[in-house]
This record gives sequence, C-alpha cells and structure tokens, in this order.
Amino acid sequence: MNECWFAPNILGKNECLSLHSAVAVAVSRAPAAMRSSLLSNIMLAGGPALTPGLKERLEAEVRKILPERLSSSVHVRCSPMQSTNLGLELQFGQTSLVITE
Repeated sequence: MNECWFAPNILGKNECLSLHSAVAVAVSRAPAAMRSSLLSNIMLAGGPALTPGLKERLEAEVRKILPERLSSSVHVRCSPMQSTNLGLELQFGQTSLVITE
C-alpha cells in the first residue's frame, strides 16, 4: 500500500490532507441531511483506484474518524479509468472533452 495517501507528511507535504481526512472535510461541508448518503457512496475513480488495497484501507481509515452512529462504504467502478469520461458524459452529455480557444 502506498502510505503517502494516508500520511502525506512522510513526503514532506505537511500542508496536505490525508485521503481519509479530505473525505471527512468534504462530507462535513455538505448539509447535515446529506452526510449519511455521501458517506455510504464514497467513489474511487481514475488510476489511483486501481491501487491494491486502497479501497479497504480507505474504508478502515474513514471508519476510525467517524462517529459510531455513522457508517461508510467505498466503491470502485468496474473500470475506474473510464470514470472521468462517465462524469463528463453525465454532466455535459458528451463522451470526450473538446477544448476550443
């Protein structure tokens, strides 16, 4: 497991949040009524989602910092490298980004 996801300070990145802390901050900024739903639908996407053990480790680390009454679930899409394309398609109705100047 690449420990730098969970302890960026080992790379000298003291100003960076760990992955699980970033999830906690993002969820805490959402309306209270949405937090449970967000925590049960944490999605890993892109190349890093292919890191062996990342899903399980993120689940474990998020559980450590959650109040006991809340639960979380981390998901990885069946083809995480295509996840960014899916988001683009859902948001804009297209499958590839066209940049015009």
